Formats: sequence, C-alpha cells, structure tokens
Amino acid sequence: MDRPFTNIMLLKRVKQEFLFHFLSTATLRLLNIIDKTHPKPDSILILRIDAIGDFVLFTGCLKSLREIYSNSLITLAVNSEFKSLAETCPYVDKIVVWDAHRWQSNYLYRIKFLNILRTAGFSSAIYPVHSRVLGGDYMILWTGAPKRIGFDGEHLNVTPKYKTKLDSFYTTLVNSGSLKTEIERNKSLIESLGGNVTAPYQTALWPTPQDYHYATTFIKKANLTGRRWLAVCPGSRFQGRRWNPDNYAQLIEEIWQKFQIKTIIIGSPQEADLAEKIATASKIAQPIVAAGKFTLRQLAALLSGATLFIGNETGPLHIAIAMQTPTICILGGGHFGRYLPYGNPALHRIVYHKIDCFNCNWRCKYNTTICIEQIGFQQVWTEANDLLSRLSAPAKQTFPACV
Repeated sequence: MDRPFTNIMLLKRVKQEFLFHFLSTATLRLLNIIDKTHPKPDSILILRIDAIGDFVLFTGCLKSLREIYSNSLITLAVNSEFKSLAETCPYVDKIVVWDAHRWQSNYLYRIKFLNILRTAGFSSAIYPVHSRVLGGDYMILWTGAPKRIGFDGEHLNVTPKYKTKLDSFYTTLVNSGSLKTEIERNKSLIESLGGNVTAPYQTALWPTPQDYHYATTFIKKANLTGRRWLAVCPGSRFQGRRWNPDNYAQLIEEIWQKFQIKTIIIGSPQEADLAEKIATASKIAQPIVAAGKFTLRQLAALLSGATLFIGNETGPLHIAIAMQTPTICILGGGHFGRYLPYGNPALHRIVYHKIDCFNCNWRCKYNTTICIEQIGFQQVWTEANDLLSRLSAPAKQTFPACV
C-alpha cells in the first residue's frame, strides 16, 4: 500500500526545496531576469497545481472570480493531469500547464516555468490552497506580483518552522485554519476579495460537443442508449482509500439482480487490471470495463448520463457531482468532513465507519486503513438500494446535441 510522507521524508523534501530556491534565485539573477520584470495592471494568476478533485471543488469559485476581476486578464495555472478540464473553462483567459514529474526531476524545466510566471507581469497572484506545498509558495513569490494572496493554511506539507518563512511570501493570508470544509474555504476566499458565491455552492465542468459525442458513441456500442446504468470507480491513487474489490463485485451483482441495471467500471489506465478483476468476479452482471478509455473531459460527459455513481473518495467522484449525477462515496477517515459531504445530501451520500483516529490526514497508525476495511457491504448496499429505488424514473436523456 502506498504511504503518505513520514516526518523524516517531509523534512528532507523541505530542505531540498529551499536549496532549489537558493539555486533558482542565483540562476535567474545571473540571467538578469528578476530585475527586468514589470507588473501589468489587471493581470491575475490563479494557481491550482494540486489534484483532480481539488480542482473540481474549486470550479465553484471561478465564475465569482471572473465577476470580481471582470476587466482583468485571468491566467489559470494547472496540473497537467487535469488540463483538459481547465481548457474549456469560460471564466479564464489563459491556461498555463505545470508538469509535476518534470518539476521534480528536471532543474532546467523548473527555471523555465518560473521564468514564464516571472515575465508574465502579474499584478495579483492567488494560491487558494489550504494545505499549501513549497513549490506553490515559491511560484507565487517568483511571480513578483505586488499582491500575493494565499490561505493561512496548515503545515501538513511543510514543517511548522518553515511554514512561518513561507507565510512571509504573501502580502495577504486569508483565514482557512478555523474552517472545516473546502467549500467553506473557497467561499471565504471569494468573500475576502469582495465577491459572493451563489448559494448553493455548485461545482461545474465544461465538456465539448466532441466529448459528448464520444460518450454517446460508447453508450450506443454498449447497447445502453435509453437505459439506466451505473458507474463504479473502485480505484484511487492512494490505495488505502480503496474499498475491497470483492465488495464491489458483490455490489454490482446485487444491483443487477434486483434492478437489472448494467454497470460500467471506470478508472485510470493504471486501474484497468483492478477493473478487470472486479468484472471477472461479477459473473452474472457482466459489467463493462471502461478504465483507461476516457480522457477526464470525456469522462465528465459520460458521467452526466449515469443513473448513479459509486466509488471511493477520488477525482471521478467529484467529476460526477459536478455533472449533477447522484453519488455514493465510500469514505475513509483521513480527511473526514474536509472534502465531503457536499451538495444535496439526498442525492450525494457518504458511507463510513467511524473510529477514534479520524482526521489523521492519511498518516495511518495502523498497517492498513481499517476505517475503509471496516465499511461493510451491507452499509453500501442499503444506500444503493434506497437511491436506486428512489431514482426510478426513466434513464436520463443524457447528452446534449453532438456534432
């Protein structure tokens, strides 16, 4: 099982980043880049280089940010993993793509990326992340923007000693430590900038007609046009969040036997073997394996047509919520209450097993994540049975007109 960073690993990473900061400063000064930067009025950077689910949760702020900076050029810097989700956002003017792997392994890439940020001449740079990372803090500093805004946050990804230093990179720190959920923090950011978030908070994604056409073609080939179907996502990057595959197989079988609803198993290309294992174990239901067959934006288009989504706490779950598809999340205790639940509780449900070490930030004191292991099949089946019984209307007339 993959493990989060230990304290020793964290300290080592912090020291490496500070060394990089020193070397970068020397390099850019040698190239005479730093002193030639001139901020442009009304040029805004928003930095979101974290994970898929984090970005999707933040999309509920983008319309409000556009309204606040209505006459500004807004640049959104995003992780390459979810650039397709950001590319079609109607509320930003430009996308800058950051590659995490190259940032970690290629010093020259780091210098070039920082140079892009530095020479853009941003007047304001915003890093709206509660658990900030050192790389993000340095990027904000390197912009040279007169206004540098971030959350006061926590020291999950940095030691307390170094966090004080990193906080000094900002001209404004917005309170986030006293707030419990990401939704509350996102609203707090907008309010601190003088804006308002329309209630209820609604995330959103923007698939293209081509994405809907791809999803429509897949559904047609699967002989599911006009029929109800279930999306199941059994994977997650951190394996400790994964519910037992045998439980998923049993759940798929029970749903088929009672409701005659077909299941599509989704996930990343790396999760294709897991999806095949579950499909093989679901001998009667014979689910369709689609792991690795969709881009994230195509997946959003696909999930817009699902009757119900069931899965772990991972990016596709947030994509399903953004596309207004009912969901059941099998939720562990690592970040309990921070990212979930949100949305209409009648349609977006969580299943969990409460133990005394909840909110450990996935720094589990056990050899396995027992908060996930102890979630029983019956708990999830009860929620699925109830939701599918209530969602008894005909299948969604899913996809918009396609080109």
